[in-house]
Amino acid sequence: MNPAGIGACLIVRDEEELLPACLESLRGFVDEICLLDTGSTDRTVAIAESHGARVGHFVWCDDFSAARNASIQLATMPWILVIDADERLDSLTGHRLREAATSAVASAFMLTRDDREANGIIEQLALARLFRNDPRIRFHRPVHESIMECLFAIGASRLDDCGAKLVHLGYLPEILAKKDKRARNLAILRRRFHDVPGDLYNAYKLAGTLGADANAERLQAFAAADSAARSLSDRERAELPFLSRLFDTHAAALHSAGQLTAAIAVADRGLAQLPKSSELFYRRGELARCVGDEAKALALITAAMAPREISPASAIRADRPQELLSRCRVSLLALAAPNSVAHFAGPEDLLSRCARIRRDLRLGKIHEAANDIGPLLGTDGRRDEVKLLAGELALALGDLATAKTLWTSIRAPEEQHRAQFWLALLGAPGAELPPPRDVDEAASTKLFIRNSRLDSAFLIDALERATLRWNDLLVRIRTARVSK
Repeated sequence: MNPAGIGACLIVRDEEELLPACLESLRGFVDEICLLDTGSTDRTVAIAESHGARVGHFVWCDDFSAARNASIQLATMPWILVIDADERLDSLTGHRLREAATSAVASAFMLTRDDREANGIIEQLALARLFRNDPRIRFHRPVHESIMECLFAIGASRLDDCGAKLVHLGYLPEILAKKDKRARNLAILRRRFHDVPGDLYNAYKLAGTLGADANAERLQAFAAADSAARSLSDRERAELPFLSRLFDTHAAALHSAGQLTAAIAVADRGLAQLPKSSELFYRRGELARCVGDEAKALALITAAMAPREISPASAIRADRPQELLSRCRVSLLALAAPNSVAHFAGPEDLLSRCARIRRDLRLGKIHEAANDIGPLLGTDGRRDEVKLLAGELALALGDLATAKTLWTSIRAPEEQHRAQFWLALLGAPGAELPPPRDVDEAASTKLFIRNSRLDSAFLIDALERATLRWNDLLVRIRTARVSK
């Protein structure tokens, strides 16, 4: 037997549309295809057999690890490649699998997966998908299954990236709508959380899967994950690269719920455990900005932009350097920080350009803002971030009708949240002020919702300054109304 032989293992059900391209992408890069069917009623099995796959059958039991491990039992090659029907092996890097499989010492390797999303966005993850056909290496957890715990147990916690890449289509809206993966995963995560509440990773994934419509449950799951993380040893902490994202998303969820003091405590606790986390520097800086401590915000967000080593061995890629850099730039512009534009060494992304134009609007540079937004309206005019900004420019010019039209057409959750805020300020029918999420919104809440209770993290002086800014804005809105 070829010691570098590779068997591709899949678990599938009713995948006749996506499966052919997946199997075709494996041609020439693997030595066998092992497909475990979990109850297909379409042509999935026939398609697999036509590609020469070894086909097994499995009664689905709401446990992805059980199915994955059963698929591995079909393999005869020394190495296993795990792939799904909605993934494709990149033809330009597929040869790197064979190179990795010649290793005499490695137990497993990472592959990079490009997750294709709506609007052409691509998010990258590093996943342990190539590993030896070793009975000690098996999947754990009923959903978001992983072999990492087994690898840690045999001393293989530091994995190299083999250089091969997968392309994932499963997050495209048309595929998500057909499969309803979120509902399926949520049911399994909830059951696991009930049965094993101390499973840190499951609690983290449950919190990340739940939406704003289940905020109390979401915060409960975050609290359970946070509690489990407190008891970790330094060695265990080093083996869980998603911890930074756990603290970051937990703090963000508390912030969204208006619990700023609790959010700051979580971010501070995260930084104490992970003092090199750029994500947590950014999150703590954003929280400082939101409560009015602009000097601290500037220092922390600037620190978040400092270059740091990014490990290629993340079991779940928590570090997204380009995305984080963009968020830092937007925050610095919002702070009107000295030399904030100097941080734009390369081409600006859309969010950064919008933030720069918004800063000019806040500084009263309406002519400059109008000139800069023109090219965006021509190229990205349908993007909700651009609609939000165009509405703010229309407001500054006194065109309330256009501003309202733009803001009511927004559908993206974050931009819709901010648009609702503007509509509420204008007194639009049915528009309600969202909960306070930053100091300016807290100031407006003080103006519009009498006797409201604000989180103790807010700095009173900053709140008063923001209230004065909002008073000026209200005068401008009233003046624009009269002129119309």
